[in-house]
Amino acid sequence: MANRRQPVHRWVPWIAGYSRDFVEDALSRHAPSPAVVLDPFAGAGTTLVEADLAGHAVIGYEINPYAVFISRTKVNAHRRDPECLRRDIRRFRAFMRSASSRRNDPVRQPPAGFRTRTPFYSPAVERQVLFALDFVDGLSDTEVADLFRLAFAATMVEYSNYSYEPSLGRRAAVSIAAPSSRWHTPGGMASTPWRTAPASASRSRRTRAPFIIIKTSPTGTPGSGRRQKPAEPTRRRSVPPANAF
Repeated sequence: MANRRQPVHRWVPWIAGYSRDFVEDALSRHAPSPAVVLDPFAGAGTTLVEADLAGHAVIGYEINPYAVFISRTKVNAHRRDPECLRRDIRRFRAFMRSASSRRNDPVRQPPAGFRTRTPFYSPAVERQVLFALDFVDGLSDTEVADLFRLAFAATMVEYSNYSYEPSLGRRAAVSIAAPSSRWHTPGGMASTPWRTAPASASRSRRTRAPFIIIKTSPTGTPGSGRRQKPAEPTRRRSVPPANAF
């Protein structure tokens, strides 16, 4: 809750995690000078980000591939040139405005192995999502591309046919897409509302992944529409991996 107003940490909602203030206090007490900070359960990377900004070398262990992606992207974010990122955000908005009037299909296609009883996205929304991912695929800077992917991963449920209640369950389905999707990009967000229509419930399997290690060197430098309650209980499920699309 405490991280919802904090730069970087607010990018991705993460229930089970430390607050930035707690991590800052722990580091100032126990690591006042540059050291090696190990987080065996890295999660969304709060400890790694704050330790890296404080000039420490950081090592994180995490079994969840989505959390690994979040942590790595957030740790690297402060190394990007903000003006270059703003330029790419402007390009993204222009690209999405033009995409709404295109007759050709997106290059990207939905992942063949990702299935739900109710389509995860309504057709018009899916089309916009795929065009957005076409833009991301065309970015030459892979770390900037990861920032866009993180923005998508953090918001992908908001304009889907599902919602958190608190686990993933059905809601009123998004039936039409606007020229710009609600991607919370580091430089801002396009806040176009979505229209909705009824949908049915869905369940999916959990996924497993191997351990992944994140390492960095010392740097020396420092939701949209109203969600509806599911009509019936659903099994708790995890968000699809960030690289699902």
